[in-house]
Parts: sequence; C-alpha cells; structure tokens
Amino acid sequence: MDKYSELMKNNDSNLRKPTVKLISSRDSLYSGWEITRISKTINNVYYQNELINTIRALLIGGTDPKDIYVLNDSVNIGNQYTKYSSGIIDIDNKKGLVKWYHLGSPISLFPDKFVSLIFLIFEAYRETVTFCNKNQFLLPNKEESLFEMKQNINNLNFSIKDTIFRFIISKNNIDKNTKEKMSSLEKKLDFYDKKMEETKSNNYSVEFIIENMNDNKMKFDPNSEFKKYFLATNRPIVLVREENNLRILCSELIVRSKFQHSNYRFFENKSISQNSPLCYIVAFGIGFLPTLINVTKQRIYLHKTRIDNLKRAKDKDEEILILENEIEELEKFLNDNVDDKVVSDTIELSSKNKLREAAKFSFDSVNRLQKVTEKATLNIMEENNITILNEDL
Repeated sequence: MDKYSELMKNNDSNLRKPTVKLISSRDSLYSGWEITRISKTINNVYYQNELINTIRALLIGGTDPKDIYVLNDSVNIGNQYTKYSSGIIDIDNKKGLVKWYHLGSPISLFPDKFVSLIFLIFEAYRETVTFCNKNQFLLPNKEESLFEMKQNINNLNFSIKDTIFRFIISKNNIDKNTKEKMSSLEKKLDFYDKKMEETKSNNYSVEFIIENMNDNKMKFDPNSEFKKYFLATNRPIVLVREENNLRILCSELIVRSKFQHSNYRFFENKSISQNSPLCYIVAFGIGFLPTLINVTKQRIYLHKTRIDNLKRAKDKDEEILILENEIEELEKFLNDNVDDKVVSDTIELSSKNKLREAAKFSFDSVNRLQKVTEKATLNIMEENNITILNEDL
C-alpha cells in the first residue's frame, strides 16, 4: 500500500481531522438546489483530491503507471458496494473478474496492451448483454465467458465474436429468425475483433511511447485517455494492480459500510444552516488542506485586486471594508494551517522528481488534474462568495 493511504488509515497516527466552516451571505436565501450543489461539489472535489494524492504517492513509491487504472464508469451513490468491502479484487478467479467488470472497463495511466484488451472484452460483453436483453436471448454465462476470453486474450486465433457466439448458441435455440437477429450483434463484435487486432499490433514499449512523446510533430500524450475519463465524472473509480489483485483506491469513501466516524478519510457533513449567512460545517482528512490553502491564496489575491479596482471609484468604502474583513479571515485560516507538518508532507507529494521518465510524465499529468480540482473549488467559492474559517467543535 502507498505511504499516503497508510498514513490516512493509521488509527495510531493521531492525525487531526480539520473541521472548517464555509460561510456565505447574500440578500436572498439559498434554495435547496443551490445548497445541494455546493455540498456536492465540495464532496466530489475532496474525493478526487484523495485519489490524486494516492496516485502520486503510488508513483513516488515505484508503482508502474501502467498498473494504475481509471474506469469508464463512476461511483454510484445508490450502490452500497457490499461485495467490495475488502477493497481488493482477485482477477485470477472468475468471480473476481466479474466484480471488476461490474465496476467498469479500465484505462491505464500509461498505455498498456493487456489493459487495452481487457477494455475491449468488457465493452464487447456489454454490447452482448444489451443485444440479448433487447431480443430476449438468454445471456451467455458471464463468469465463464469473461474468464475464458481473459485467459485466451493473447492466443493468435482468439476471437471475441467466436467465443461469445459459442456461449450464446449453447444457451439458446437458434433458428432462421434468431440468426437474422444475431447479424446485428455480429457486426458489433467484428468491430471489437478488429480493434483487438489493431491493439495487438501496436507497440506498447515504454521506449517507443517516450520517443513519440518527445516528437513535437506528433504531440502524443500517453496520459490523455486516463485524464479524459478521470474528469468525465465527478466520482471516478481508480484501481491499482498489485500482482494478481486489484486494489480500489479510497474504497473507504465508496463502500457504505465504511462510512463511520472511525474512518479518518470520511468526509463529514457536520451541519448546514442558513440563518443569514449560509453556514456549512465539514470535517475531512488533512490531505485536503493543501487544496484549500491554495484556493484561499487565490481568493485573497482576487479580493486584493477587487479592492484596488474599487479604490479608483467613488463611494465604495463599504464594499472595500467587507472585502478587507474577508481577507483578514482568509489570512487567519492560512496562518492556522500552512505550517502543519502533514500538510507540508502532502504538498511535497506534488514536487517529487526522482522518477523514471514514464512515471515522471504521468506524475506531471496527475498534478495537472490537481489544478482542475483546485479550479472547481475556487469556482464554487467565488460564485457563492464563500469564506473559509477554522471551526473548533
């Protein structure tokens, strides 16, 4: 396990759990939709932040970026994820492979042939499920068919279409009418077989990929697909391969049974009230503080810019005073938190450079994802004029 996750999960580490008050005021009240949006945005950014801190710690610890996967599906807040309570998936057995399939299809942080082939197999089976449900076919056995395809993935004569068709035919009576229906599925599976052949013929060596990265004409970004899927959802699912197992990153923020006060990483919504001003009190793992510190610095800068502009106008003393008071509160938040050792150690995660080239490039890409989460946090605070204060409960 990476050192960051070890620290966050260590009950004996005596980490303080920051509790902050987010305050916003305006002439009119906030609607339930607006309050939900503020809460949802902060929760989502916190979850993404924990994923990013964990990925960076993995890369620093020597994990190959090819072994870190984002999935093309997101965390479903209505799902309790009971079957994933251990956070570990054994992909060398049939049930484990199906558990992986149900979470989503993988995209590796750095291009990897095996992961690309698994993606095609999973997506082809999803097409098959859609076809069978639509045309009232019995589904091919999920455990058997997925596992057989994974095991044969590198065989020269392997075909997704042939494998799936064999499983469908074994469970359904095929007549002239059903054969005609299957022609539509055949075309789709032919597409996946073609993509599989292309994938197998591609060069996935690190040296070749790095050479293309450094070719200014090609402008190849090997992390682009990972970043796209990570940002395509507010609640991405990220896995890391550890030998024959997959570990779900930040599973304690996904599995409902782990939503406990004893779970240090859990984002706690302490209270929300709007007795003018709106007051939203939250507690979270200390790894989120660097993001809030950076956002606070940006807000102070923006406020000072606004004050300079207002000073050029007349009769703006009241507005200037309000901004100056907010700056004072924001600076107090900074002073109370910026010297925290754990915060400093977490910030250091974004400045490591003793990495192999592929890992360093991936590391830089993950740092850019961090900037996106900071921007989302800044936007929600700017839009709602939110001031951050420390809260002692």
